[in-house]
Amino acid sequence: GMYLFVRALGVGPLGSVIAGLVFALNGFAVAHFSHIDLANGTTMLPYVLVAVEMSLRSQGWPKAGLWLLGAGVAYGLAWVSLHPMAPLMILLVFAPWVIYRGLAERGRAGLVWVAAALIVPVVVAIGLSSAQVVPMLELAAASPRQTAGLRFNSSYSLPLYDLIGLVWPTFFHSANGGVQWGLWNLETLTYIGTLPFVLALVTVAAWPRRRHVAFFVVLGLLALWTALGQYAPIGPQPWLYALPGFSVLRAPARFFYIVAFAGAYLAGLGAD
Repeated sequence: GMYLFVRALGVGPLGSVIAGLVFALNGFAVAHFSHIDLANGTTMLPYVLVAVEMSLRSQGWPKAGLWLLGAGVAYGLAWVSLHPMAPLMILLVFAPWVIYRGLAERGRAGLVWVAAALIVPVVVAIGLSSAQVVPMLELAAASPRQTAGLRFNSSYSLPLYDLIGLVWPTFFHSANGGVQWGLWNLETLTYIGTLPFVLALVTVAAWPRRRHVAFFVVLGLLALWTALGQYAPIGPQPWLYALPGFSVLRAPARFFYIVAFAGAYLAGLGAD
């Protein structure tokens, strides 16, 4: 999925392969492989975005609408993964991307497409997953997490010192998985690969025009700020958890998933 998305954005085959490998094998993906619901749901993000991108480039509404239906199917699969954090994190990438691409490519004339691209996939996803999501929402309403408060929601935040994992993944534990120290190693594995990390830095330093670098840099920084949670100087949780559905979530460190997604694109572009 990540390969297709990055290729759709004009990155060459080698860069797209690197982006796909980073997205599939980054610290978040590896650490949560045992969380099969979260692992399955989060894989749907690039499929949603590539369908949206193809819709944007389509000539005429019939074809554009079919691609939006495809985006809705992919987003619906994220919802039936059984872990609400996956589709909610996808939404935080999907919505800004739609607005950014629609306005950048079509200006004011793109407002209609932006509205359709925001509404159609969500409606389709709700329709496809409602048999599972509606009971899940009913159970969630009875969950003690509804009133757990900000302290509970901010648990498993990403400590600043865990960012050393970007270049040294085994700093807090031995290579064979033995000795561990530090906080929440499972939730805070921030590795995306040494070479991909360097390639991403090269991309940012070069700052190529019209390759969406600014979008992915801002996306990655905002996601990292969110992942820091209670360790950030001014945490985003009070605003984030005011959004519908987000109030029952915890483990802000999992937002490193979005950081890895942005880093995967930047690394692929750096190799191109």
